[in-house]
Amino acid sequence: MAASLVCSCKKDDGNDVMPENLKKVSRIEFNDGSKPYSSSFSYDAQGRVAQIDGLPVTWSGDKVTYDGTVYTLSDGRAVKAEKSDQISFEYDKEGYLVKTIAKDDDYECSYSIKDGNMVEMMDDGDKVTCKTSDIPNNLNIDFYSFVVEDAWEAYMLGIAGKRLRNMLSETRYDDGSYWNATSYEYKVDKDGYVTEITQTYTSSDGYKDVSTIKISYME
Repeated sequence: MAASLVCSCKKDDGNDVMPENLKKVSRIEFNDGSKPYSSSFSYDAQGRVAQIDGLPVTWSGDKVTYDGTVYTLSDGRAVKAEKSDQISFEYDKEGYLVKTIAKDDDYECSYSIKDGNMVEMMDDGDKVTCKTSDIPNNLNIDFYSFVVEDAWEAYMLGIAGKRLRNMLSETRYDDGSYWNATSYEYKVDKDGYVTEITQTYTSSDGYKDVSTIKISYME
């Protein structure tokens, strides 16, 4: 599953956006105008992701293994990921992910959180300003697995710390990058679950490119 730029489901002092009877994502379809592709999901008896596209997710004590990456957990949160590189994860006092560090590549991303929402990313020194929508981040496959490149897999598996409250409405690079802005629009079903995300990428010279993400849920 690709990311374009990835939580516990427990309640936290009444502020968690997750509903009691959480729908589980069965399939996500991506279409960027070229060849569409999709990812499918299944779950274990505890509601944890058990397979992604047929690849197993193994949960064993403080270790989670998926596609050759071994995550070490502390208090249910990823603190280290090891594969070809080693990535460490840091959290603020409220439990939100605020930094990832790729040791071998000497690469660092940090995230600024305000009122439970992401307001800024520093992508190895490049500043990305974030705006949030009123749409709650209530997918069990966390929305931020689509937009946070270095931690997308941890968000997807639900081990990236406390869940951010709302979906993004816009991200914007402040360094003059060619693709300098991405906007997000949503369709929701009658229960308030997101069924489609439209991502519009805007270049510095005004060119726009559109992709869609369609989300199906288990019955």
